[in-house]
Amino acid sequence: MGILSEVAVATDTVILNKDGDKGEVRGLSLTDIGQLMKDHLKEVSQLFEGRIKIEEVATQWPVFAARIIALAMDEPDAWEQAQKLNATTQIDALMKIWDLTIIDEDILGKAYSRLTSILSRQVVQASPELNKPTGKKTSSRRPKS
Repeated sequence: MGILSEVAVATDTVILNKDGDKGEVRGLSLTDIGQLMKDHLKEVSQLFEGRIKIEEVATQWPVFAARIIALAMDEPDAWEQAQKLNATTQIDALMKIWDLTIIDEDILGKAYSRLTSILSRQVVQASPELNKPTGKKTSSRRPKS
């Protein structure tokens, strides 16, 4: 057996309500981040570029925050329920998820820049017809009336 099958994914516990119900969160994987980018590209960009702090996400973008929490609890379809958690619980969960996601803050910006650069090149390569000249001249003149 390989080492991956033996490694336990790091998690942290979040208190979900006053009754003391607990849930486990894990860090986000590249698959999770890619899934979030489909619907929340602007938010993911601002977060990974450091233009917004993780604890501000819950108040700025509640749906995005709920989707992060649901993904990190391995219940991606339960984001609407995650959205109903109280603000303190959401912020606590988001901070724990962020700590589990980001191992080294120094490489975060570089890694995100490289990832977006690679993804941009793949989009261009996958759509060569978008880069072909049409042969048509464009004019900035208005048609005569």
